[in-house]
Amino acid sequence: MSNALYSICLVGVISAWRDMLSRPKPGLPLASPWSTSTLQTAVLADIFGKENLPVTREMCMSIPAVSKARALVAGKLARQPLKAYRGDAELPARSQPSWLYRTNGDVPPQMRMLWTIDDLFFGGWSLWGVERGTARDDQRYGPILDAYRVPYEWWEFDPDGKILVNGGEVTEDSVILFAGPFEGLIEAAADTIRGARNLERAWAKRVNNPIPATELHQTTDDVMEDEEIDELVDTWIGMLNKGGGVAYTPPSIDVRTHGETVLDLFIEGRNAVTLDVGRHTNVGAQMLDASMATSSLQYVTAVDGRNSFIDDTLDYWAMPIEARLSMDDVVPRGQRIAFDLSHLTRLPQPSTGPATED
Repeated sequence: MSNALYSICLVGVISAWRDMLSRPKPGLPLASPWSTSTLQTAVLADIFGKENLPVTREMCMSIPAVSKARALVAGKLARQPLKAYRGDAELPARSQPSWLYRTNGDVPPQMRMLWTIDDLFFGGWSLWGVERGTARDDQRYGPILDAYRVPYEWWEFDPDGKILVNGGEVTEDSVILFAGPFEGLIEAAADTIRGARNLERAWAKRVNNPIPATELHQTTDDVMEDEEIDELVDTWIGMLNKGGGVAYTPPSIDVRTHGETVLDLFIEGRNAVTLDVGRHTNVGAQMLDASMATSSLQYVTAVDGRNSFIDDTLDYWAMPIEARLSMDDVVPRGQRIAFDLSHLTRLPQPSTGPATED
């Protein structure tokens, strides 16, 4: 399901928000990171030039290493259930908040979490809307009954730092704001993404025409007619566009090539991009199928790789979500929310996914 389709299906999930979400959205900023508009891209290219085109989520996802890193982080972590704890003790099933494992809308909790992580991955922020029950006299906030993700393009900060949804200010008890572990790829890795896009284009062009620039150099003083020159050049262009073949040149023409076909440059360059994406997202090189320098290679077992992924990568992305959901406006004081990662650490690995409730 695309981000746009997923966003549309959220409309009307909680009735209290329907009036606000139905209001016309104010004008988009100069460049929306979540926009896939071809017209916007063309206009911005005229303003900034193609080399400095603002980075968007669509641009990021066109890079294979980014797509895989996102799939590893969001896909794996969103599948693990959220549970409530008091200290190190898991609360009994009857005391678990129902919104952790179910929703009243059409979007399951796993998809809600997947796109929340997607927001943090690319933009550094994510927002949930919540429906609450009646607060007791000794409570500042009522208990959360349901929660859903607000699409990234529907909300923004005003100059004073207040949250606006479709242009309207919201109350603090109606939303949960998540701050990611870093600014997000769109901002932090902008140069890497632009460089990767340029490298992908250069690699594709070289695959289509692997032979370097060709000069048909005349070695005699004989003058060829323009039609003859055009016909000879067209013959060579047609041959090169077909990936090579046989072409004829008269004795007075010497075929010269300029430059070299340096395939290693593209291989090493694409590998370097993959490593940089891994460094930005805290995903290990081996998980992205990238190779480190020979001098730094180490033997890693499947168990070691899985443990490293859980300890270094998933913990890095889970921490800001767990910390925010453990605050007193979400759960009672003394309780905390955390991902249950026991399914990932169990040996041997189960053949089915973690249990979910509804």
